Amino acid sequence: MVNLITTFPFYDRDDDTTHNRWWCANDPTLFVQASMPDRVPPFAILLSGSGTPVIYIHNLTDDDWADITGIITTQTYVLSGGTYLVYNWIDLNLVTSLNISITKGGATAHTATWNSYTGGCDVLQIVIDRGTSTFYSEKFYCKTGLTAFDPTPTDRDGFILMQITDTRTIETEGGNIPYESFTSGFSQVIYLPCEAGRPTYEIEVEGNEDGKKVLYPTFRKVEKIQRIALLLPEYVCDALANAGIHETVSVFDQYGNNTAVHGLTIDTEWQRGDCQALAEVTFRKGYSYKRNC
Repeated sequence: MVNLITTFPFYDRDDDTTHNRWWCANDPTLFVQASMPDRVPPFAILLSGSGTPVIYIHNLTDDDWADITGIITTQTYVLSGGTYLVYNWIDLNLVTSLNISITKGGATAHTATWNSYTGGCDVLQIVIDRGTSTFYSEKFYCKTGLTAFDPTPTDRDGFILMQITDTRTIETEGGNIPYESFTSGFSQVIYLPCEAGRPTYEIEVEGNEDGKKVLYPTFRKVEKIQRIALLLPEYVCDALANAGIHETVSVFDQYGNNTAVHGLTIDTEWQRGDCQALAEVTFRKGYSYKRNC
Protein backbone atom coordinates (compact mmCIF):
# COMPACT_ATOMS: atom_id res chain seq x y z
CA MET A 1 0.00 0.00 0.00
CA VAL A 2 1.25 3.47 -0.87
CA ASN A 3 2.37 5.52 2.13
CA LEU A 4 1.39 9.03 0.94
CA ILE A 5 0.28 10.14 -2.53
CA THR A 6 3.20 12.24 -3.76
CA THR A 7 5.39 12.46 -6.84
CA PHE A 8 7.93 10.16 -5.11
CA PRO A 9 5.94 7.72 -2.95
CA PHE A 10 7.02 4.94 -0.62
CA TYR A 11 5.40 1.59 0.12
CA ASP A 12 5.36 -0.83 3.04
CA ARG A 13 6.30 -3.68 0.70
CA ASP A 14 8.82 -3.74 -2.14
CA ASP A 15 6.37 -5.89 -4.13
CA ASP A 16 3.99 -2.90 -4.28
CA THR A 17 6.44 -0.64 -6.14
CA THR A 18 5.66 -0.14 -9.82
CA HIS A 19 8.70 -1.99 -11.16
CA ASN A 20 7.89 -5.08 -9.08
CA ARG A 21 4.26 -5.42 -10.17
CA TRP A 22 3.95 -8.42 -12.48
CA TRP A 23 2.22 -6.44 -15.25
CA CYS A 24 5.02 -3.84 -15.24
CA ALA A 25 8.13 -5.88 -14.47
CA ASN A 26 9.08 -6.57 -18.10
CA ASP A 27 8.07 -3.25 -19.67
CA PRO A 28 11.21 -1.75 -21.26
CA THR A 29 9.50 1.64 -21.61
CA LEU A 30 8.63 1.93 -17.91
CA PHE A 31 8.97 5.49 -16.63
CA VAL A 32 11.86 6.05 -14.21
CA GLN A 33 12.17 9.41 -12.48
CA ALA A 34 15.18 11.59 -13.20
CA SER A 35 16.86 13.53 -10.41
CA MET A 36 19.63 16.09 -10.19
CA PRO A 37 23.08 14.50 -9.83
CA ASP A 38 23.55 15.92 -6.31
CA ARG A 39 20.06 15.27 -4.93
CA VAL A 40 17.46 12.54 -4.64
CA PRO A 41 13.78 13.27 -5.32
CA PRO A 42 12.11 15.08 -2.39
CA PHE A 43 9.90 12.93 -0.21
CA ALA A 44 7.61 12.91 2.80
CA ILE A 45 6.60 9.65 4.46
CA LEU A 46 4.45 8.77 7.44
CA LEU A 47 6.61 6.57 9.65
CA SER A 48 5.70 3.52 11.66
CA GLY A 49 8.06 1.59 13.93
CA SER A 50 10.34 3.25 16.46
CA GLY A 51 13.85 4.62 16.71
CA THR A 52 16.02 6.67 14.35
CA PRO A 53 15.42 6.06 10.64
CA VAL A 54 18.31 4.66 8.59
CA ILE A 55 18.26 5.67 4.92
CA TYR A 56 19.81 3.42 2.27
CA ILE A 57 20.30 3.62 -1.46
CA HIS A 58 19.86 0.32 -3.27
CA ASN A 59 21.67 0.46 -6.61
CA LEU A 60 19.43 -1.82 -8.66
CA THR A 61 21.83 -1.79 -11.61
CA ASP A 62 24.80 -3.14 -9.60
CA ASP A 63 22.71 -4.73 -6.82
CA ASP A 64 24.64 -3.20 -3.93
CA TRP A 65 23.83 -0.87 -1.06
CA ALA A 66 24.95 2.39 0.55
CA ASP A 67 23.90 3.95 3.85
CA ILE A 68 23.24 7.63 3.00
CA THR A 69 21.87 8.68 6.41
CA GLY A 70 24.99 10.79 7.02
CA ILE A 71 24.87 12.72 3.73
CA ILE A 72 21.16 13.54 3.43
CA THR A 73 19.43 16.32 5.39
CA THR A 74 15.99 15.30 6.61
CA GLN A 75 13.54 16.60 9.19
CA THR A 76 11.44 14.48 11.55
CA TYR A 77 8.09 15.93 12.64
CA VAL A 78 6.19 14.34 15.53
CA LEU A 79 2.59 15.48 15.03
CA SER A 80 -0.82 14.45 16.30
CA GLY A 81 -1.40 12.55 13.07
CA GLY A 82 1.85 10.59 13.32
CA THR A 83 5.59 10.94 12.77
CA TYR A 84 6.76 12.22 9.40
CA LEU A 85 10.19 12.05 7.77
CA VAL A 86 10.70 14.84 5.22
CA TYR A 87 13.48 15.52 2.72
CA ASN A 88 12.99 18.91 1.08
CA TRP A 89 15.30 18.67 -1.94
CA ILE A 90 18.55 19.88 -0.37
CA ASP A 91 21.98 19.13 -1.85
CA LEU A 92 23.55 15.99 -0.48
CA ASN A 93 26.85 16.19 1.39
CA LEU A 94 29.02 14.90 -1.44
CA VAL A 95 32.31 15.33 0.46
CA THR A 96 31.72 12.20 2.52
CA SER A 97 32.55 8.88 0.86
CA LEU A 98 29.96 6.13 0.90
CA ASN A 99 30.51 2.68 2.34
CA ILE A 100 29.25 0.21 -0.25
CA SER A 101 28.05 -3.22 0.86
CA ILE A 102 26.70 -6.28 -0.95
CA THR A 103 23.71 -6.50 1.40
CA LYS A 104 21.70 -3.84 3.21
CA GLY A 105 23.59 -2.87 6.35
CA GLY A 106 26.32 -5.43 5.61
CA ALA A 107 30.09 -5.17 5.87
CA THR A 108 31.82 -2.57 3.70
CA ALA A 109 33.03 -4.06 0.42
CA HIS A 110 34.53 -0.79 -0.87
CA THR A 111 34.04 2.97 -0.70
CA ALA A 112 32.88 5.34 -3.43
CA THR A 113 31.87 8.93 -4.00
CA TRP A 114 28.21 9.67 -4.61
CA ASN A 115 28.80 10.51 -8.27
CA SER A 116 30.78 7.37 -8.99
CA TYR A 117 28.28 5.22 -7.10
CA THR A 118 25.18 6.54 -8.85
CA GLY A 119 26.94 6.30 -12.21
CA GLY A 120 24.85 8.87 -14.07
CA CYS A 121 22.39 6.26 -15.36
CA ASP A 122 22.28 3.57 -12.66
CA VAL A 123 18.74 2.78 -11.50
CA LEU A 124 18.35 3.51 -7.78
CA GLN A 125 15.85 3.01 -4.99
CA ILE A 126 15.64 4.51 -1.50
CA VAL A 127 14.94 2.05 1.32
CA ILE A 128 14.30 3.37 4.84
CA ASP A 129 14.43 1.23 8.00
CA ARG A 130 12.89 2.34 11.29
CA GLY A 131 12.96 -0.42 13.87
CA THR A 132 10.98 -3.30 12.44
CA SER A 133 9.37 -1.17 9.72
CA THR A 134 10.79 -0.76 6.20
CA PHE A 135 9.71 1.63 3.44
CA TYR A 136 10.52 1.26 -0.27
CA SER A 137 10.55 4.07 -2.84
CA GLU A 138 9.85 4.08 -6.55
CA LYS A 139 12.87 3.92 -8.86
CA PHE A 140 14.91 6.94 -9.95
CA TYR A 141 18.27 7.81 -11.48
CA CYS A 142 20.64 10.76 -11.24
CA LYS A 143 20.80 12.67 -14.52
CA THR A 144 24.07 14.37 -15.43
CA GLY A 145 23.49 18.02 -16.35
CA LEU A 146 20.05 18.28 -14.76
CA THR A 147 19.66 21.39 -12.59
CA ALA A 148 16.92 22.99 -10.54
CA PHE A 149 16.60 26.19 -12.56
CA ASP A 150 17.35 24.87 -16.03
CA PRO A 151 15.54 21.56 -16.39
CA THR A 152 16.94 20.91 -19.86
CA PRO A 153 20.11 18.82 -19.51
CA THR A 154 23.15 19.06 -21.75
CA ASP A 155 22.09 16.09 -23.87
CA ARG A 156 19.16 15.84 -26.29
CA ASP A 157 16.62 14.52 -23.76
CA GLY A 158 14.51 17.49 -22.73
CA PHE A 159 12.63 17.78 -19.44
CA ILE A 160 10.21 20.10 -17.77
CA LEU A 161 10.15 20.50 -13.99
CA MET A 162 6.93 20.61 -11.97
CA GLN A 163 6.90 21.83 -8.37
CA ILE A 164 3.85 21.30 -6.14
CA THR A 165 3.18 22.66 -2.65
CA ASP A 166 0.56 24.07 -0.31
CA THR A 167 0.16 25.96 2.98
CA ARG A 168 -2.58 23.69 4.32
CA THR A 169 -3.12 19.98 4.90
CA ILE A 170 -3.94 17.76 1.94
CA GLU A 171 -6.07 14.88 3.20
CA THR A 172 -5.76 11.54 1.40
CA GLU A 173 -7.05 8.04 1.97
CA GLY A 174 -3.59 6.73 2.83
CA GLY A 175 -2.61 9.61 5.12
CA ASN A 176 -2.52 13.38 5.34
CA ILE A 177 0.23 15.72 4.13
CA PRO A 178 0.29 18.56 6.70
CA TYR A 179 2.30 21.12 4.73
CA GLU A 180 1.73 23.87 7.29
CA SER A 181 3.39 21.73 9.99
CA PHE A 182 6.55 21.12 7.97
CA THR A 183 8.29 24.20 9.33
CA SER A 184 11.41 23.70 7.19
CA GLY A 185 9.20 23.52 4.10
CA PHE A 186 8.25 20.79 1.68
CA SER A 187 7.56 20.83 -2.05
CA GLN A 188 6.97 17.90 -4.33
CA VAL A 189 9.17 18.01 -7.42
CA ILE A 190 9.15 15.86 -10.53
CA TYR A 191 11.03 16.03 -13.83
CA LEU A 192 8.94 14.96 -16.82
CA PRO A 193 10.67 13.99 -20.10
CA CYS A 194 8.54 16.08 -22.44
CA GLU A 195 7.95 19.60 -23.65
CA ALA A 196 5.04 21.87 -22.87
CA GLY A 197 3.28 22.96 -26.04
CA ARG A 198 0.21 22.73 -28.28
CA PRO A 199 -1.54 25.62 -26.54
CA THR A 200 -5.21 26.42 -26.93
CA TYR A 201 -6.87 29.68 -25.94
CA GLU A 202 -10.06 30.40 -24.03
CA ILE A 203 -11.76 33.75 -24.64
CA GLU A 204 -14.28 35.04 -22.13
CA VAL A 205 -16.50 38.05 -22.82
CA GLU A 206 -18.94 39.67 -20.39
CA GLY A 207 -21.17 42.66 -20.99
CA ASN A 208 -24.65 44.04 -21.46
CA GLU A 209 -27.08 43.34 -24.27
CA ASP A 210 -29.35 45.90 -25.81
CA GLY A 211 -32.87 45.22 -27.00
CA LYS A 212 -31.58 43.66 -30.20
CA LYS A 213 -29.36 41.18 -28.32
CA VAL A 214 -26.20 43.05 -29.36
CA LEU A 215 -23.52 42.55 -26.70
CA TYR A 216 -21.59 45.57 -25.50
CA PRO A 217 -18.56 44.09 -23.69
CA THR A 218 -17.53 45.39 -20.28
CA PHE A 219 -14.93 42.67 -19.69
CA ARG A 220 -12.74 40.59 -22.01
CA LYS A 221 -10.25 37.89 -21.02
CA VAL A 222 -7.93 35.58 -22.96
CA GLU A 223 -6.37 32.62 -21.16
CA LYS A 224 -3.62 30.34 -22.50
CA ILE A 225 -4.03 26.61 -21.87
CA GLN A 226 -0.92 24.49 -22.33
CA ARG A 227 -0.55 20.73 -22.37
CA ILE A 228 1.95 17.93 -22.09
CA ALA A 229 1.53 14.30 -23.15
CA LEU A 230 3.65 11.28 -22.22
CA LEU A 231 3.51 7.71 -20.92
CA LEU A 232 3.24 7.61 -17.13
CA PRO A 233 2.70 4.90 -14.50
CA GLU A 234 -0.19 5.01 -12.07
CA TYR A 235 1.69 6.63 -9.18
CA VAL A 236 2.66 9.66 -11.28
CA CYS A 237 -0.90 9.98 -12.62
CA ASP A 238 -2.14 9.89 -9.00
CA ALA A 239 0.29 12.63 -7.99
CA LEU A 240 -0.52 14.89 -10.95
CA ALA A 241 -4.26 14.47 -10.38
CA ASN A 242 -3.72 15.48 -6.74
CA ALA A 243 -1.60 18.43 -7.88
CA GLY A 244 -4.84 19.91 -9.22
CA ILE A 245 -6.10 20.49 -5.66
CA HIS A 246 -2.86 22.04 -4.41
CA GLU A 247 -2.52 25.76 -3.78
CA THR A 248 0.68 26.29 -5.75
CA VAL A 249 1.90 24.49 -8.88
CA SER A 250 4.85 25.86 -10.85
CA VAL A 251 6.21 24.65 -14.18
CA PHE A 252 9.76 25.24 -15.40
CA ASP A 253 9.39 24.68 -19.14
CA GLN A 254 11.90 23.71 -21.82
CA TYR A 255 12.71 27.38 -22.43
CA GLY A 256 13.74 27.99 -18.81
CA ASN A 257 10.55 29.90 -17.94
CA ASN A 258 9.18 29.41 -14.43
CA THR A 259 5.43 29.99 -14.35
CA ALA A 260 2.80 29.52 -11.66
CA VAL A 261 -0.04 27.58 -13.27
CA HIS A 262 -3.60 26.76 -12.26
CA GLY A 263 -6.53 24.64 -13.39
CA LEU A 264 -4.37 21.53 -13.79
CA THR A 265 -6.21 18.46 -15.11
CA ILE A 266 -5.13 15.04 -16.36
CA ASP A 267 -6.74 12.62 -18.82
CA THR A 268 -5.46 9.05 -19.09
CA GLU A 269 -5.69 6.37 -21.77
CA TRP A 270 -4.28 3.13 -20.37
CA GLN A 271 -2.16 0.95 -22.60
CA ARG A 272 0.89 -1.32 -22.64
CA GLY A 273 -0.73 -3.95 -20.45
CA ASP A 274 -2.25 -1.34 -18.11
CA CYS A 275 1.19 -0.55 -16.70
CA GLN A 276 1.32 2.95 -18.13
CA ALA A 277 -1.17 5.47 -19.45
CA LEU A 278 -0.83 7.97 -22.22
CA ALA A 279 -1.43 10.95 -19.96
CA GLU A 280 -2.40 14.38 -21.23
CA VAL A 281 -1.90 17.05 -18.60
CA THR A 282 -3.34 20.52 -19.21
CA PHE A 283 -2.80 23.66 -17.20
CA ARG A 284 -3.54 27.35 -17.51
CA LYS A 285 -0.56 29.68 -17.57
CA GLY A 286 -1.12 33.34 -18.10
CA TYR A 287 -3.92 35.58 -19.24
CA SER A 288 -4.75 39.00 -20.66
CA TYR A 289 -7.84 41.00 -19.82
CA LYS A 290 -9.51 44.33 -20.49
CA ARG A 291 -12.24 46.18 -18.62
CA ASN A 292 -14.47 48.86 -20.12
CA CYS A 293 -15.53 51.27 -17.40
